[in-house]
Amino acid sequence: MIEKVKELLSKDIEEIISSPLSLDLLKVYSILYLCGAKPNTCARSQRKYYNQLKKDGMKKAETNIKRTCKPKWRGNMYISKEARHFNDLFITDEEAITLLKRKHITEDMFSVLPEGYGKQVSELDLLKIEATNLGIEFKGNVSTKKLEELVSAKKIELQESRSLEVIELGVDPIPEDLGQMSEEEYTAYKNELA
Repeated sequence: MIEKVKELLSKDIEEIISSPLSLDLLKVYSILYLCGAKPNTCARSQRKYYNQLKKDGMKKAETNIKRTCKPKWRGNMYISKEARHFNDLFITDEEAITLLKRKHITEDMFSVLPEGYGKQVSELDLLKIEATNLGIEFKGNVSTKKLEELVSAKKIELQESRSLEVIELGVDPIPEDLGQMSEEEYTAYKNELA
C-alpha cells in the first residue's frame, strides 16, 4: 500500500488521470478513506483524491499496515451511530478503539482486540473477583450494592471464626485483617503460627 501511495505521489495528477494509474488512485483512495466503498470516478473527484493523498496518504497507509485488530465480521458493517460503514479489512486500530470506547461495537466482535485498547475493570468486576476469592457463590446478574453486602458479611463472619481459631493457638493480639485474607493466605498464616 505504501509503495502504491509513493508511486501515485511521484506522478503529476494530470498524468494519473490520463493513464491506467487512475484505477490505482481510485483503489488506494477507496481502501484508505472509504473503507472499500466505490469512489466517484470523474476527473474532478480524482484531483480531490490526489490532494487528499498528498496531505495524509502516507500516514494513513502506514497506520493500515500497523493494524493489530482482527474483526470477526466480514465485509462492510454499517454502524448507524457513526453513520458510516466499517470494513473488516480496512478498519484501523484507532477507529476500532474509538468505536469500542463509545460502545458502538463490542469486544466479542473481534478475534484480536486492537493494541492499545485496555479494558477498564469496573467496580462490580473487582467485587466479583473478591467475592469469588472469599468463597461467596452468586448466580447471574447481581447488583454492586448486594455484592458489597455479601462481601462485607462474609468478611465479618471470617474474622469472627478465624479469631476463635487463632485464640486457640495462643496468639495475642488478634490480627484485624483475618477476615480479608483469602483461604490460601489464612492457611499460610496458620502454618506459620504452628
